[in-house]
Amino acid sequence: VCTILENAKEKMLANHRRVGFNEECSKCKYLYICKTGCPFVKNTYKDNKSYTCKLQQELYNRTKVLLYLLR
Repeated sequence: VCTILENAKEKMLANHRRVGFNEECSKCKYLYICKTGCPFVKNTYKDNKSYTCKLQQELYNRTKVLLYLLR
């Protein structure tokens, strides 16, 4: 199991490196959550930013508001 997990980790890192880092991500307050998106999807679409970026940001914003209201 450890070998499988280590191989998966290496493949994900390789996919992240292959497409590079989008500078817009460096300014995003949610980078610590999304980590620039799914490496498989970014590699498939040959883009260094998740195509669901705006949707994810909106979900994070709404979740934050809901958590605040539920306190």
